[in-house]
Parts: sequence; structure tokens; C-alpha cells
Amino acid sequence: MSAFKVMLFFFVTYSLLDAVMAYMTFPYTRGEYSEETGDYVLPDNIPSWVQIVDIIHQTLTYIYGLIILIVVIRTRKYIRTKYQIPESNCQGCEDCCCVS
Repeated sequence: MSAFKVMLFFFVTYSLLDAVMAYMTFPYTRGEYSEETGDYVLPDNIPSWVQIVDIIHQTLTYIYGLIILIVVIRTRKYIRTKYQIPESNCQGCEDCCCVS
């Protein structure tokens, strides 16, 4: 599958999941501004499922970032191989170093 299709699939999937999870947890994670402390204060009655959804959301965010990084590294390596572009710096890991 082409890199564009893979990245598009993961982007759309991640965006949908991100929107659903944000919509589910928004009423519980919306803080109110406290004039006394100058910070946003979360409500006291946050259900336990909100924390679970938040952990899943954070995990998906890290996985999404890792997948995008891998796809971009592989694409760069493919282009370098196809056009016979030699590595000039960081022998063996130039693709990773130049992407991140």
C-alpha cells in the first residue's frame, strides 16, 4: 500500500477516535477558572471511566505518532534506495535522524 494511503487511513482513524473520546470526556475534564489560585480547577466528581478513556486516548496518541514516524522513515529509505542516494551522515540511521 502506498505511504499516502497508509497515512491517510491512520489520520482519519485517529481523528475520529480523538473526536469521540474528547466529546465523551469534555464535560468532566473542562476546568473552571479559580480567581483565588489563578488556575483551572477540575470538578471533584469525575467518574472512573473518564480516567480510563483518558489513558486510552493518550496511548492512542503515542501509537499514532510512532506509526507516522515509522511510515515516514520507511518512505525516506525507499526514496533513497530508489534513486541511489547514499547516506552521508549517521551511517545506518540517517533516515531516522533526518525525519525526527
